[in-house]
Amino acid sequence: MHDPGLEARWQVVCDVAARAYGNAIDALGCIEILERGNSEAVTDAANAIGGGLAMGRLKWALLDRVLFLTMKAYSSTRRGDKHMRVAFDYLKDEAIRSQAGPFDRDDLVEACRLWENASADDRLIPLKHYRDKHAAHIGAPDPDIADARIMDLFGFARLTSTVAEKLAAGTGVAMIPIDHQIDAFRESADAFWSRFIRE
Repeated sequence: MHDPGLEARWQVVCDVAARAYGNAIDALGCIEILERGNSEAVTDAANAIGGGLAMGRLKWALLDRVLFLTMKAYSSTRRGDKHMRVAFDYLKDEAIRSQAGPFDRDDLVEACRLWENASADDRLIPLKHYRDKHAAHIGAPDPDIADARIMDLFGFARLTSTVAEKLAAGTGVAMIPIDHQIDAFRESADAFWSRFIRE
C-alpha cells in the first residue's frame, strides 16, 4: 500500500543529506584554511604589518564556524528540525532505508554505522560542552568534562564529514567525494596565506 508519510520522511532524509554534504564541505574548507595558515612564517609576517590581532580574530571565527557546523548534526531533535540526527532517527526504520536505490544501499548502511560510532565518540561530549558553555551560550562549565581541543575538533569534524558524505551517497543526492570538493579550498588558502610571506 502506498504510504505518503513514508515518502515524506524519506524526503526529509534526502534534504538533510544534501544540507549535511554542503556543511561538510564548508567545515573541511575552514579547516584547510586554518591548517595552511598555521605557520610561524605567516604569524610573524602578519605581526610585522600590524595585522596579528585581525588574523587571530579571523582564525577564531573559522574555528567557531567549524564547531557550529559540526555540532549541529548532534543536536537533540524537535519537530521540524532537519539535521543529521533527525535523518538517522528516521533511518532506524527499515521501511525508510528501503527507499534507497539498489546502488546506494551499501553507502547508507555505512553511513548508519559511522553515525553510531560518531555518536559514541569520546570527543563529542567535550566539544558539545564547549559549544554550550563558551560559544553558543555562556554558563558555568562542568569541571568533570574534559576540555575541548582544536585537534579533537578537527578530527571529529572530519569524521562527521565522512558520515555526511556517506549519507549523501546513500540517498543519491551527491555522489562526488568530498575530498574532490576541498581541492579548491586548499589552492585558495595557499594563495591567501602566501600574500603574508612574500618577500
